[in-house]
Amino acid sequence: MTIVIRTKKILVNPLLSRRQLSLDVLHPDSPTASKEKIREELAKQLKVDARNVVVYGFSTQYGGGKSTGFALVYDNQQYLLKYEPNYRLRKVKILGEKPNTRRSFKELKRKIKRTSGKAITKLLSEKKGDTWASVQSKKSDHLKNFVAK
Repeated sequence: MTIVIRTKKILVNPLLSRRQLSLDVLHPDSPTASKEKIREELAKQLKVDARNVVVYGFSTQYGGGKSTGFALVYDNQQYLLKYEPNYRLRKVKILGEKPNTRRSFKELKRKIKRTSGKAITKLLSEKKGDTWASVQSKKSDHLKNFVAK
């Protein structure tokens, strides 16, 4: 599968230490190109580390063969962790999945209604999900592992 990446617009953003790109991706052999493949090709084209590239917002033209989307190329991994939203970091598998889903919240709420006394406090301690501090610690752990590699 061959893909051709054309950058339509490049905007250098020194305040956020990144380059913002608008992309056209041509993929005549397949209906869509994977974001991972696009990320690697773009990193090779711009001569940067693929781990500092984030691609998102792709839409395929009717009939296939061409997609348009956006990419952010950060100067280094620290700025990526600092400025990129957590949901995109989860998509790139830096933060990992959210621990609590809607279904688990509903089940916990039902359990709390049925219990009484000290058992409720134990259940309420389970309710807490990712706090700001835990997300920051995950980011710092990732950065330490990144530097080690």
